[in-house]
Amino acid sequence: MANYQNRWTAQKAAGATINKEFTILASILADHGQWTQIRRNVKRVGENESAGRALLPDEEANLLKATSQVALKQGHWSPIFTVTILGLNTGMRHSEVRNLRWSDVDMDKRVLVVGKSKTKAGSVRPLPLTRPPWAVLDMWASRFLNRKPSDFIFPACENERIDPASDISNWRTAWRKACEVA
Repeated sequence: MANYQNRWTAQKAAGATINKEFTILASILADHGQWTQIRRNVKRVGENESAGRALLPDEEANLLKATSQVALKQGHWSPIFTVTILGLNTGMRHSEVRNLRWSDVDMDKRVLVVGKSKTKAGSVRPLPLTRPPWAVLDMWASRFLNRKPSDFIFPACENERIDPASDISNWRTAWRKACEVA
């Protein structure tokens, strides 16, 4: 069991993944009467070893400068700076930001409502918009003068053709470039 865990750890598997498989193997061994002999000698691996951390102020400043530079290079429709501001100030997940619609934002009351979330507890939660995310959303909204409430805030864009009825698939390339610059 320890060798198995070590192989997975060496391959950079997440601790939670290794422990899930550990539980399955332990169950199989228990079904065959083998688990009680080894259970005290086998430990679970630590979890969350790859969990994120808060950015230091200079790291955050570098990231914002880098996303701004990448957005300028990629053109008018790149959302990377806007989504970075939202992420830093709201803690929203990538999928939550991607799925935002204009009906989810009340710019007058400065509140954004997260609809569908990864967790049940995270769904349909109001988030107050502090000045930075409110300002960046206000600026972003100025690009969509004929927007409808049902339109995605970050619509699909291919060859500068905007499809407000479809959400952007991702901003991975822009994010990677910004991280390299930062």
